[in-house]
Amino acid sequence: MLLAVLALTGVLSWASILRNWKLGLRLLVLYLPFAGAFILLTGGSIVAHLAKDLLFVLPIYLSCAVRGIAARDLRFPSALLLSLLFLSAVVIIQMANPSVANLAVALVGAKVWLFYIPLMMVARAALASEREIVLLLRSMMALAPIPCLVGLGQYFGSSTVGYEETITAFYGDAAAGATQGFSAFHYGGELYRLPSTFQSVAHYFGYVEHSIVPTYAVLRSDPSRLWRRYALAVMVLLIAAGLLSGARAAFVFIPALLVIILVLDRVLVGAMIWAVAVPAMSLLVLNLAGLDPLAIFTHVNALGQHYATGLVVRSVVDAASNFSWGLGTGMNTISARHFVSGDARLVGFESQYAKAITELGIVGLLALVSVFGCMIVSSWNTLQRAANGRWHSTAAALTAYFVLLPIHALKGWPLDWEPANLYYWMFGAIVFALPRVGVSKQTPKSFPLRELWLSQRAQRQR
Repeated sequence: MLLAVLALTGVLSWASILRNWKLGLRLLVLYLPFAGAFILLTGGSIVAHLAKDLLFVLPIYLSCAVRGIAARDLRFPSALLLSLLFLSAVVIIQMANPSVANLAVALVGAKVWLFYIPLMMVARAALASEREIVLLLRSMMALAPIPCLVGLGQYFGSSTVGYEETITAFYGDAAAGATQGFSAFHYGGELYRLPSTFQSVAHYFGYVEHSIVPTYAVLRSDPSRLWRRYALAVMVLLIAAGLLSGARAAFVFIPALLVIILVLDRVLVGAMIWAVAVPAMSLLVLNLAGLDPLAIFTHVNALGQHYATGLVVRSVVDAASNFSWGLGTGMNTISARHFVSGDARLVGFESQYAKAITELGIVGLLALVSVFGCMIVSSWNTLQRAANGRWHSTAAALTAYFVLLPIHALKGWPLDWEPANLYYWMFGAIVFALPRVGVSKQTPKSFPLRELWLSQRAQRQR
């Protein structure tokens, strides 16, 4: 039944996107909150795993290829283009590494590394006006409350009815895999690892974390007061859902992302409000859930020190020592496990940097770091050009994201999973589209939203 729904969705999606490829980008981000649920409910079907690519990404690419993209839409900083070409070349060359288990593993690895990079070019071409940017940002956060509410519902059910019973009611036999064997952490109360509408808690928290960026952008930059109010409610929901998702990284990266955004946005009044509101709300959420905040923060601090001085550093050093020339594309890619035989073994370093070394060698690590650096510099340049105009807050949120993601990549593979494998490149497209819609020509304002409200109010009165 679910596969039939996906098939019908595919027909409608292809017809819509081939007619209007810009619509495809918005449909893609609207589908993301439900992609994991389809995977779990179909027992990990390969069709469900590839659904977003088959339903949205491929027709977007095809429609763009048929219509063509203007040369101006392919103008990116030379350093970034060279870094991307460098990374792509290393990935392709390493596909021929004799240590690669088989061709399928190499192809899966190449897809994970390279398949979504063109989204940056495609999305930049789509964002030809401020209206297009507004619509895309709204699409990225419009449905965020759904997985948040589902996750909070799963937490409430796990606390009352039972953890195993609740998640099994959602996903049946797939529940154990989605929760890592129904694992939880005890901090006065239980902090359950919840999948919400995703494959795992890592995917769920990743979506929450990434949704903070467009939500803040809509909250501070959207021309509609209704959307700004909606974004404020969504932001509160994202913070609460993230803290109770079961991902301990939430206690580090949610506050860090908000702090960096506010510092870059230079909103002193707003910063002071959030500096008080976020901790107060966090304590309220944890207390209502019966969790001990002191125990959580003590454990997370110790865990962070362990990762920083032990696991992360050791994995990068071990990868550099043992695989300095690389084992080949796909050999540290988790989704490649479906294509290896019983006598083949993939490496499982839990760091984007260690993975880059394992698969692509030291040269591949340099290419990845170069891409990260170019995106940070580009977003910073856009932030400076935005001055204090309407899009300054959006540029601040994007810059904070590109600064924080390389830190997040020390533990985990954010670029391998949704939504980072899509949003990283789409956020990049917004960074490069903002100067094109004239952010450098805007008149500086002390407080963009207030000035915008007053302007609209004056126009209505006239």
